[in-house]
Amino acid sequence: MITQSLEDKFRDIISNWINNLEKNIIWIISMIKDAALTIGRASYSSMIIIGIIMWCMNIQKYYARRLIYGGIILALITELLA
Repeated sequence: MITQSLEDKFRDIISNWINNLEKNIIWIISMIKDAALTIGRASYSSMIIIGIIMWCMNIQKYYARRLIYGGIILALITELLA
């Protein structure tokens, strides 16, 4: 029977704790990234749609164009970072 010293047990416990903490941090970051992508996609989609509707109806064409350009830029940034 092999007995572990107190130091080996302590190292195992700390190592397991650090590994679990690392897994939890990776999971949290993954969830935050997924939420940010969902919010970004909803934002740029609505910006482009609202901009196109405003532009077609001749309502605030300047702001409609800015919404469309902003939505396209946000889409490019969001999808490049995904």
